[in-house]
Amino acid sequence: MRRTSVSVGLAVLGWLWAAPASSHHAFSVAFDVNRPVSVEGVITEVKWENPHSWIFLESKRPDGSAELWRFETQPPNTLRRNGVTAAILKPGIRVTIKGYG
Repeated sequence: MRRTSVSVGLAVLGWLWAAPASSHHAFSVAFDVNRPVSVEGVITEVKWENPHSWIFLESKRPDGSAELWRFETQPPNTLRRNGVTAAILKPGIRVTIKGYG
């Protein structure tokens, strides 16, 4: 009887540990791979936060008016592991960001 309760306890513990991982959305829920986007502009702000970092960009429309964009990206730790740091990705620099709408 003792062995069964330990097994059930471990199964419940495993389920509780895995439950938060299953709540994350799939890429296709939020983005459409058939709608690529390429935007050139100046970074106005970067939010290094979990679960996703954000890049805010100001680009110019053909008529010269400003258009504000925000891009959702990887968490800070993933960006750092890939060489993207606050020293590289900072307000005031001109970039081209490619992604999906």
